[in-house]
Amino acid sequence: MMSEALLHQKVLNYYKERDKSIFSEVPFMSRIIDLVILEGEEITSYELKVRKWKHAIEQMKEHRIASSYCYLCMPKKSVSQRLSEKIVEELNFYGFGFALWNENSGEIENVLPARKSEFLIKPGIDRLRENIRTLLCSQ
Repeated sequence: MMSEALLHQKVLNYYKERDKSIFSEVPFMSRIIDLVILEGEEITSYELKVRKWKHAIEQMKEHRIASSYCYLCMPKKSVSQRLSEKIVEELNFYGFGFALWNENSGEIENVLPARKSEFLIKPGIDRLRENIRTLLCSQ
């Protein structure tokens, strides 16, 4: 089974290779967002999980005040068809997206596109952008 750290590295590299403006382990509120992609005004956050996908939903409920789009990403090999259907149903309720990392192809497979967050608030967005700037300055 793939570790969360390895999944993190694979997905991070995948987006870096596609010239995405991506940031790893961004502090936000009481949590750390695994991956954040900036595309103009849009912010997309990713929670990466090998198991404990319900925990990711709790995390994304906080992220959605600052992230336009929130995704859960899991290794494809660790998600059965039945589990995938259950996760999709749950994520869809919140408007969150679901992506699978396909180790065989080295690609992200989007199973459920995220809907734009209806909970965005300017102070949340400003705080997340500020935390990203702080990360950039400390590199």
